Amino acid sequence: MDKKTVILNFIGHSMGGVVARTAVKNLLKNYFDQFGFFCSLSSPHLGYLSGVDGMIKAGLWAILKFKPIKSLQQLKMDDTKNLKDSFIYKLSKTGNLKRFRRIILFSSFEDSYVSWHSARISAHKKDSESSRLEADMA
Repeated sequence: MDKKTVILNFIGHSMGGVVARTAVKNLLKNYFDQFGFFCSLSSPHLGYLSGVDGMIKAGLWAILKFKPIKSLQQLKMDDTKNLKDSFIYKLSKTGNLKRFRRIILFSSFEDSYVSWHSARISAHKKDSESSRLEADMA
């Protein structure tokens, strides 16, 4: 099969959507113009800054208190002191999703794990430091 006839499509659920976005930067060199569609189902594209259920936040805090898990630290944007140096912020600034011909982002108001605005990569309407940062990321 000729590499030029390949079209790359991605479907990711939850963290899988973030992993897929991260993979794009590694595929750009060989497949620059061959990205078809990107679909994510409740993926925390803007991390867990706001809009997440209090019980989920408490659970994340407890898990990270006893065992630091890099991917959870990245989702909470606790992987660096400066939020704009965090993995999620930098991923939002790559522009890799623009490579796709079609993008479908599914979210739900009832999802207590991933806020609807994070899954949809849209600005949160609250006026706070985290919502301004999310607006910058969107």
